[in-house]
Amino acid sequence: MTTGIAVFLILSIMAVFVACDASFSMVLKEAEIIPAIVPDGFSPSVLLSITYPNKKVDLGNFIAPSESVKAPQISFAASDPHSQYALLMVDPDAPSKETPTNAPFRHWVVVNIPSSGDLALADQLSTYIGPGPPVNSGYHRYIFLLYKQDSMNKAFQALPANHSLFDYRAFAQQNGFKLVSANFFMSANS
Repeated sequence: MTTGIAVFLILSIMAVFVACDASFSMVLKEAEIIPAIVPDGFSPSVLLSITYPNKKVDLGNFIAPSESVKAPQISFAASDPHSQYALLMVDPDAPSKETPTNAPFRHWVVVNIPSSGDLALADQLSTYIGPGPPVNSGYHRYIFLLYKQDSMNKAFQALPANHSLFDYRAFAQQNGFKLVSANFFMSANS
């Protein structure tokens, strides 16, 4: 392969990544996740896949509460095989987007996830609670945040029994987490 072709291929691949990153940010901004939940300027470094039995989470698609009762399967391509990760699922619209007095609501916290993404080898600090938006409360955003941990097999304090008003930012900061990916879906009960 000539140098010119190699450079062209590298530049083409880089252009695809830049376009995907811009599209990712645009979707999160339109859903008011950037800057409310995810910081402005965030660029994912890991591709996070979340799959329920009959639906895949795809940056804001609709998944009914009945389709997300059980914890989803997760997978991600970690760039560092010697790191562990933490996954948080929150609802910033509890009990509704117009009056989020219980938000963010903590739906799931899993820590010490190996780079393989195998949740069986991880620790659940907060077991999965499927979406249960109140009837006629509008659409809720269910957001998955994947963080890289600053150390392996970290010991964590127990989380409060109350799932409402979960300060995920403080939790992430206190534990030295670095946000590496995000994904979300919408759900509602009419």
